[in-house]
Amino acid sequence: MNRRVRAVLRKEWEEVFKNGLVLFTMVFTPLLFVVMGVGTVGGTGMATRGAPPMSQAEAAELRKLAGEQCAGLDGAACLDLYLGTLMLLLFMMLPLILPTVFAAYSVVGEKTGRTLEPLLATPIRTTELLLAKVLAAAVPAVVVTWGGVACYLGGLALLGEGGTARALLSPAWLAAVGVLAPLLAVGGVLAAVIVSSRVNDPRTAQQLSGVVVMPLAMVLVGQSMGLFIVDAAMVGVAVVVMVVLDLALAWVSVALFDRENVLTRWKGA
Repeated sequence: MNRRVRAVLRKEWEEVFKNGLVLFTMVFTPLLFVVMGVGTVGGTGMATRGAPPMSQAEAAELRKLAGEQCAGLDGAACLDLYLGTLMLLLFMMLPLILPTVFAAYSVVGEKTGRTLEPLLATPIRTTELLLAKVLAAAVPAVVVTWGGVACYLGGLALLGEGGTARALLSPAWLAAVGVLAPLLAVGGVLAAVIVSSRVNDPRTAQQLSGVVVMPLAMVLVGQSMGLFIVDAAMVGVAVVVMVVLDLALAWVSVALFDRENVLTRWKGA
């Protein structure tokens, strides 16, 4: 990382961390997910421990929804693991949700703050500028996601759901959180930057960038309805797809970011 990228990155973070709304969102959203996840899985676990065991028919129906991850588990343990998986999918939305909070402002915000012209007048290359903006949004989102997942699993262990927490640390979910989450963050930021560089209103940029969350929301719905199961194979395919998509988005973002056109269009806006 060269000096120009570090300078823009430092400027981006200084501006972001001065914004109370952004800080609140970055802290409150993962905290809300942790409370929801621990409360749902832990509460269900405590309730099922004192309840009569599931019938064979109920347990079999649940295993259809949860798939092979419930192999060898009784109905109560399978229910905990199934709910725990759904909550992990919720955490996988964080790398898409959080970057759009300020990535959509990454270019539009430069206009409203009257800092775009001086920035584009510097000798920084377009690739360096976009790299700095992507890192500025993606790195905090990934760190917060990892921290949220760690707090979620730790909360389950503290509530006596250590077995569920250990089961969730499967190779598939480790790959999802450790590899797929950063790729999702980068893709989400690149999409937000592309939108941000083509519109003049920050709120419009943020709303359009929020569309990137929809595919993952559909995965969450599909998992909850038993249409498919998030397993190692699915995570592997998703990683490959996101690598290709991120590279394509990176190329498009550089191609669309016409410095002179952006300045000319915005000076007349």
